[in-house]
Amino acid sequence: MSQVQLYVYDLSGGLAKALSMQMTGKQIDGIWHTSVVVFGKEIFYGQHGQPLQIADFGETAIDEDTFNEYLDDIREHYTADKYHLLDFNCNSFTNDVIGFLTGQHIPSWIRDLPADFLSTPFGASMRPMIDNMFRPVAQRAASSAANQPTVNPGSSTVAAPVHIATNPPSLDSLIKSHKASVVFFTSSSCSPCRMIEPAFEDLAREKAGPDVVFVKVSMDIPAASEVAGRWGVRVTPTFIMCLGGERIDELKGADRGELKTRVDLLLYQAFPPHPHMSLKLPALKALSTQAIVYEQVPDLTKLLSKIHATTISLGLAEYPSIAAMATAARVQGVDSINDQIAEQFFKASDAFIAVAQPQDLFPLLDLWRVALLNQTFATKCALNDCAMANVIAKISEHVEKLGGATPKLLH
Repeated sequence: MSQVQLYVYDLSGGLAKALSMQMTGKQIDGIWHTSVVVFGKEIFYGQHGQPLQIADFGETAIDEDTFNEYLDDIREHYTADKYHLLDFNCNSFTNDVIGFLTGQHIPSWIRDLPADFLSTPFGASMRPMIDNMFRPVAQRAASSAANQPTVNPGSSTVAAPVHIATNPPSLDSLIKSHKASVVFFTSSSCSPCRMIEPAFEDLAREKAGPDVVFVKVSMDIPAASEVAGRWGVRVTPTFIMCLGGERIDELKGADRGELKTRVDLLLYQAFPPHPHMSLKLPALKALSTQAIVYEQVPDLTKLLSKIHATTISLGLAEYPSIAAMATAARVQGVDSINDQIAEQFFKASDAFIAVAQPQDLFPLLDLWRVALLNQTFATKCALNDCAMANVIAKISEHVEKLGGATPKLLH
């Protein structure tokens, strides 16, 4: 018998605890990485420095030879090309291993960290960037693996949030921690399984979220036979749908259309639409949801002339930053407005607004309108507090005071 310990690392080095509240609006004490220590060895899916915490999980009744066989069995499932920071990471691995050794699972505050992060507006906005960051890493890993003689190379699809479960505790913890679960029982010798797996991964990519999990159980791993036995699975492919931790549906076979229908039904039951969605509102539904965008670019020379005259009369030194934004906005390229130009424009706008009269703000507002046509700049404004709010607030106050005498251009 051997003692089993979970080593917990903070990849942020304390930065998450210090900055998470102001960045995400939610306190996140660390970016947790974990490994398992057993039989005098540290087993990990990526390793990082010194542990911040050590959690004891008692002793295992599994002998070292059996454990090594288990690691060999799951090795092909935990490869570099499958690693994903949010969906399939070191904590997925340690949860699986802890389940095999002790029948327990890692703490929820570690396991649920990605869901906590993605539940914030900042986390949701960062998801595409994180996916794109790991895609080239996976492609390089898959390319490297292709040049070496290997058996059953892993899939190169990393963005699909498909979890791996190799033992009952691992699967139970995933099902109990998510409102809706889809479990795919498969094996490498099953041709229908290979046919339906891409459809399963596509659904996972599209539907998975903080409360929805897609899990794959490979019958190639001896320990997985216990999982299949508990769920009464005798053939592959078999899909089991769970709602609130309880089994509600089962599908056998490789029918893509039926799989999608069953998954959609599960999600409909888990997240029923609001009663207002059933109301018949043809006039309201006929309204366009596309933003009204005024793409006409004014005479920037005249616009800058007015702003320049105002800055001189007010003794402001911010005109060059405003002029730089006008030059960049005129190009309308994706990367024409870089971070430096944007930050200087924010500061210049704040300084201008603080002292200018409301009637002098229209040229600046028009320049903001043109700048927001740039997708990169618009995204930056949407994700951060910026001077645009100050411009709108001051002009709105001015319009309210003018009442019926408000110039048409200010409406």
